[in-house]
Amino acid sequence: MNHFSRRHFLKLTASFGAGLVVAAAGGCSSHVVFIARSRTPEPSPRDEDPMLGWVLITPEGDVRVAVASSEMGQGVYSNLAMLVAEELDVDFARVRPVPAPVAKQFSNPKMFGGQITGGSTSTAGYWQPMREAGATARALLLKAAAARWNVSVDQLKTDQGQVLHPNGKRLSYGELAQEASQLDPPWSVKLKSPKSFRLIGQPVPRSDTPPKTRGEPIFGVDVRRPNMVHAAIRHAPAFQGQVKKVVNQKAIEKRPEVLAVIVAERWVAVVATHWWQAQRALDALELVFTTEGRPAPSTSDQRLILLKALDDHGKRDLKGEKRALDLEYEVPFLDHATMSPMNCTAHVTDTSCDVWVPTQAQTASRAAAAEAAGLDSDQVQIHTTYLGGGFGRRSETDFVTQAVTIAKKVKRPVKLIWTRSETTQHGAYRPAVISRFQVALDEENRPHRWYNQMAMPNIFAFKQPKIPDFVWGMTGDFIGLDGAKNPPYATGSKDVDSLGVDLHTPLGYWRAVGHSHNGFFVECVVDELAHLAGEDPVAFRRRFYDDHPRHRAVLDALDNLAKWSQPRPKGHHLGVAVHESFGSVVGQVVELSVSAQKVVTLHRIWCVIDCGFVVNPDTVKSQMEGGIVYGLSAATRGEITLKDGAVEQSSFHDYPIMSMHEIPPIDIKILTSGDSPTGVGETSLPPIAPAVANALFHATQQRIRRLPFSRAGFSQWRAGPDFS
Repeated sequence: MNHFSRRHFLKLTASFGAGLVVAAAGGCSSHVVFIARSRTPEPSPRDEDPMLGWVLITPEGDVRVAVASSEMGQGVYSNLAMLVAEELDVDFARVRPVPAPVAKQFSNPKMFGGQITGGSTSTAGYWQPMREAGATARALLLKAAAARWNVSVDQLKTDQGQVLHPNGKRLSYGELAQEASQLDPPWSVKLKSPKSFRLIGQPVPRSDTPPKTRGEPIFGVDVRRPNMVHAAIRHAPAFQGQVKKVVNQKAIEKRPEVLAVIVAERWVAVVATHWWQAQRALDALELVFTTEGRPAPSTSDQRLILLKALDDHGKRDLKGEKRALDLEYEVPFLDHATMSPMNCTAHVTDTSCDVWVPTQAQTASRAAAAEAAGLDSDQVQIHTTYLGGGFGRRSETDFVTQAVTIAKKVKRPVKLIWTRSETTQHGAYRPAVISRFQVALDEENRPHRWYNQMAMPNIFAFKQPKIPDFVWGMTGDFIGLDGAKNPPYATGSKDVDSLGVDLHTPLGYWRAVGHSHNGFFVECVVDELAHLAGEDPVAFRRRFYDDHPRHRAVLDALDNLAKWSQPRPKGHHLGVAVHESFGSVVGQVVELSVSAQKVVTLHRIWCVIDCGFVVNPDTVKSQMEGGIVYGLSAATRGEITLKDGAVEQSSFHDYPIMSMHEIPPIDIKILTSGDSPTGVGETSLPPIAPAVANALFHATQQRIRRLPFSRAGFSQWRAGPDFS
C-alpha cells in the first residue's frame, strides 16, 4: 500500500484552510482504505494546488468532492457527487464537485488502471469508492461529535449536514470538521441500503448547467493565463505527410505580431499575440509537404482491400441449407465531430509544466506533457476543463504534446487552438468495417449456423504498435468485435472473428467503439432473418430471449411503450433493434415515413434502457437522447472519405450533424435491475442505426447494408409535422 508523505499531503491541501479531508491511500478499488489529516495554515507554493482527497469539508460546512472523471455533458460531476452526498447525509446544495488531480488513487477501476473517462464506466466504476468516501467522512464526524458530547456513536444520527443528539442538540459538519480530521478512520464502513436512499435515484439537476447557462469561461478554449500568447497550427495534409520546407518563414517571423514560427516533422505552428493574428500569419506561410511511406488508400480502394481480405479468408459451405443469408454489411470511417475544436493551454518552466486541457485521459496527458517538456511526471500538473464534446477523441494526447512543445520553445503560457478543418482532417477515426454474414435457419426458424467475419483496421494494434501481429491473430480484434461475439440469436454452430487490415489511417476510440457498428450489423441481420422466416420482428427476437431476461424485459417494455402491434397511420412504418453494450441493454423503435422523393420523416423514437441501479434518471434520459442524436448523425450522413492519402471533409458543411428540426420526439423508459449501475453514456447509440434501417426496409422494401443512408439516396431528413 502506498502512503503519501505528510509534506506532500499538506502542500496539496493547505489552501483549503482548517477542515476535514478524506483521501484514499493507494489505488482506487472497491476496497479503499481512507486516511484523514488536519488542515494547516502553511501556505501552498502554487495557487491552484488541488485537494488530494475524495472529500473535503470546510469549517463553513461546504463539501468539496473530487471527481476523477471528465465532465463532457454526461452529468458525471453531479452523479459522482451524489454518491458521496448520499452516504454523507448532506444537503446536495452544499456540495461542489471539483476536478481531481492526476494521482493513482483516482484511477478508474474499470479502465486499465489509469485516470480516463470512457467505456461508459464512470458511474459504474466509482459507485463503490465514492460511496465509501462519503460514509467514511460521516463516520469520522459522528465519532468527533460523540467525543465532544461524551456519548456513544450509536446514540447519534446525521441529517442534512448536521449530527443530531437525542436531546435535540445539533452540530454542523463544519463545526466538527477540525476535530474529525484528527481521528483515525474506520477500516470499513457500512453503506446505506438502497431502500434508505434519499438522493440517489432522484432526478437531481446537474451542477454544470448553471455555469453553462451563464456562459461562464469553463471550457478549454476559455482558458486565460497571465502573459499568455496564442498558437495556430497546420498539419501536413496526408497522414504520412511531413514538412519539407517553409519558403517564407523569415518574412513571416518579421511581422510585429508574430512571436515564433515553429516547424515540427508533421506540422507547423505560428505563435502570436492573438489567435487570429497567428492564423492569418499561418495562412500566409508558403508550405511544402512531402509524403513518406505508404499513403492511406482512397475510400474506393479501401473497400476493395477489405473485401479482398474477406475473400482470401474464404467462405463457409452452406450447401444444403434451404434458407440462408450470405451477405455483407459495411460502415465508413467516422470523425468525432466535437463541438469545440482540439485545444490545449500549456506553461513550461525549467522545473514545472502546467497544462489546462479538455481531456478524457488525465494520466496519458500527464505522461505526454512530461515527455514533451523533458520533465518527470510529478513535475506536471493537469488542470481538467469542461470538454466541449469528447466522444473518445479527447482521450488522445496529440494536441497536448503540441501545446507543451510550443510553450517550451516560447517560454510563455501558450493556448493552442486547432481550426475546424484541422480538427476534422487530423482526427483519430472510427474504423471502416465490412462484415460478412453467413447464417442459416433450421426448420424451427432458429439460426443454427451463424458465421460472421469482419475485415477492419485494429484500433488497439494501432495504439500498441510494438505488439507483434501474431498476437492479434490469436486474440482477434477484441475491441472491434464488441457486440458481435455472443449474439443471443446464435443458437447453434457459431464462428465470429476478425481480420486485421491496415489501411494506414489513424484510428481512435469513437462513441460505443465496436458496438457502434456491430449493433447495426447484428440487428439488421436479425431483421433479415425474421423476414426470411416470415415472422414479426419483435416476436422473432422474443423467442431468443428466454436465457436473456434483461433483453426480454426491455423488449416487452418497448413493445408496450411503442404499441408495436397497433395499426399506424397510412405510410408510417416501424423498425426495432435491441442491443447490449457496456453492461446495459437498450431497445429502440423508430416510426418513419418516406416520400416518393426519398425524403424521410421521423415521427417518433421510443427507447427503453436497463442500466442496473439508476443514480440519476435525468442524466440517463439525457444520455439516451444524446446517443440517439449522435448515432443518427453518423447513420444518416456521417462518412470520412480519403483521397490522395488525406481526408476530404473539412467542417460541418460536409460532415453534418443532425439539426434540431430533424429530430422527432423521443420517449424514454428506464428499467431498474440489480444493486449497482451499469453503463449509460454510449449505450443508446448502437440500436438507432439498425432501428432506422429496419423501418426503412418496411417502408420501401429496400435493404440498406452500407452506411450512411445518404449513399442509398436518403439524404433529406425531418421531424414529423406532429412534433410540437
